[in-house]
This record gives sequence, C-alpha cells and structure tokens, in this order.
Amino acid sequence: MFETLLNQTFMLLMLLLAGYIATKANIINDAVAQGMSGFVVQITIPMMILATAGAEAPAGSRNIIFWILIGTVIYYVVGIFLFTGIGKLTKFGTRKNALFVNLVVMGNVAFVGYPIITVFLPETGIFFATFFVLLFNFIQYTYGMSAMSGTRGFSARGLLTNTTVIAVLITVALMLLKVRIPAILTTSFTAIGGLSTPLGFLVLGNILAGMKLRSVFDRPFSYLISAIRMLVFPTLIFLAVVWLKAPYEAAVVLVVIGGVPCALSTSLFAKIYDNDTHFATATVLLSSILFLPCSFYLAFLVTKL
Repeated sequence: MFETLLNQTFMLLMLLLAGYIATKANIINDAVAQGMSGFVVQITIPMMILATAGAEAPAGSRNIIFWILIGTVIYYVVGIFLFTGIGKLTKFGTRKNALFVNLVVMGNVAFVGYPIITVFLPETGIFFATFFVLLFNFIQYTYGMSAMSGTRGFSARGLLTNTTVIAVLITVALMLLKVRIPAILTTSFTAIGGLSTPLGFLVLGNILAGMKLRSVFDRPFSYLISAIRMLVFPTLIFLAVVWLKAPYEAAVVLVVIGGVPCALSTSLFAKIYDNDTHFATATVLLSSILFLPCSFYLAFLVTKL
C-alpha cells in the first residue's frame, strides 16, 4: 500500500509542478486556468461517472450496496448539518462557511480512495466504491456547488442542466436496468474522465504560482481541517461499522473513503466562484501531503475490521 500511495503522491506533485512552471512561463494564465476548471467540472467528471455504468455486480452484492448507500447518506447529512452549525458559531459568513463545510466533508474519493480500496478489495473494491462516489458527486454538484456559488436552494432547471447530476442519474438508471453500455463508449468515457485529476492539479499549480509557498504550511486552520478529515472521520466511521457489524466490504469502503484528503473539486469551485481560492488550494494541498503519514493509521483501522 505504501508504494501505491507514494506513486500517487509523486504523480500529484509532478502535475502540480507542471502547472506551477507553465504559469510562471506564461503558458497558463488565469483565463486558461478558469477554462480548464470549467472543463473538468462540466465535461471530464461527468465522463468519469458514466464510465462506471458498465460495471458488473459481484454475486451477493445487494446487501453490501445497501450498507454503503445508507452509510454514505448518513455521513453527508450529519457532516453537512454539523459543520454548517459549527461554521455559523464561528461567524465565518455565508460563503466562507460554505467553503469550510466543503473542505471538511468532501474528500478526494476517487483518485485517492480507489487505489487504496483495491489494495484491500482487489476484485470488488472499485465496484462497491462506485456507489459512494456516485452519491458524493451528486451531493457536491448540487449542495456543494450551490453553497460555494452563494445561491440558495436548487431549481429543477439548474439540476437538469448540471452535467454531473445528469451523468449520475443516467449511470444509476443503467445500473438499475442492468444495461451494459458498449465497450467502445466505456473506453472513451474512461479516457476523457481520466483527464480530471491531471487538469485539476495543473489548475492548482496555476493558483499556487500566485501564492507564497510557505503560505501552504502556515495556516493552522488547514491543519485542523486535515486532522478532522483524515483522523477524526475514519475513527468515528470505524467505530460505527464495527458496532453495527457492517459487512467487511462495506466497512472497508466507508472507512477508507471517509479518511481521504480534501476534494480537489472544492479548490476548483473556489476558483470558479472566487471564494478564498488561496485558502482552499492551500488546504487541499496540505491535506494531500499529510495523507501520506495519515494513511498508515487508515491502514491500521482497516486491518482491525
């Protein structure tokens, strides 16, 4: 597992460095970075979601899926309400509070979560984790996007024009109807969806180029958010799934994805909606760096399931 994490972390740092250098060399400017952010949010992430629609369910998976869906809903409902309340008590203001909640509750569930889950569940991990990721995308691209943009509530038109929400609904429908999409489409969706992380971290590199490097490490609040995400959350989820005697596969998915670093998409939303982009980027980067040592604790929890 350590080698997997090291490879992932090194790749992220190289992408970040490429974005940083390209910005300093005037290859990527703010307008280009803004366009790349929009492309990831509106095109590549929906493609990544659609690529999972062709997954074949393992035998006896219905109960495990049920546990994952219920656990995911509880995690997001409790997390959003709890930390929205905490943010109000600290008097952040509406937009800063939205950023705080997104950073704490939304994790890098696919790019970081998938490789670790496959270490413990090599045959079925990706399939089961997909259900957490589908709900994550639906929640972040409805509640998360709405909160970060400063708008209140949802409109039917807004939901129906949100490409990520549409992709989630199509994927769920195909899974329920057991419709297998052609391999050529799955391959195409996977290729386009695979651009999400590279482009996202190039954008982070662009943002970092406009910051002082030490500012990534001198924000105490970023350390607090990272600790909540990668130490407190997986511990609480571990205690809950052990107490409730959840199936092993569901427990692994919930504990691992509950303890991954802050979501890259939160930083992209911050850039798109001009919501304290530097703080969002610094926190996402710091949590990604700190995840390497924190992952040993995560692995310890999984071995005790």
